[in-house]
Amino acid sequence: MLFYILSIFQKSFDFKGRASRTEYWTFSVVLLLMILALCALQSFVLSGASAFMSQRSILDLVSLMSNGASMALLFFLVVLISIAISVRRLHDIGKSGYWLFLQLVPIVGQIIIFIWTLQPSKKESNKYSPVPTGDDAASLHKKFG
Repeated sequence: MLFYILSIFQKSFDFKGRASRTEYWTFSVVLLLMILALCALQSFVLSGASAFMSQRSILDLVSLMSNGASMALLFFLVVLISIAISVRRLHDIGKSGYWLFLQLVPIVGQIIIFIWTLQPSKKESNKYSPVPTGDDAASLHKKFG
């Protein structure tokens, strides 16, 4: 799974090519787990349960987490990476990345995009990229051992 994550970050801002179901859903699950961990950390820091930590470390954590500029930058990067992998996932099933705008249609748009992300990859070349010759995760595994 680590190799899928490395593959995703290797192509973070790439809107061309394809993203397999595994690559897309690995990214989605890892992102969800990171968000839950940050929420839990923030809840811990802001609650009285942080009495075990030194006053200095609590202030550092609260300062870091409440810094609007750093949180805005992090949010922007996560949204940009999410859009890029979603566009590549749509390319993998033979759809244009512009279909992602369908998510702006309340409820129905999100359901359609969700169903499309569950579809298997197209085995043939399409106008977005040729048939992938090998699994990116497997090639990273060979490269990094």
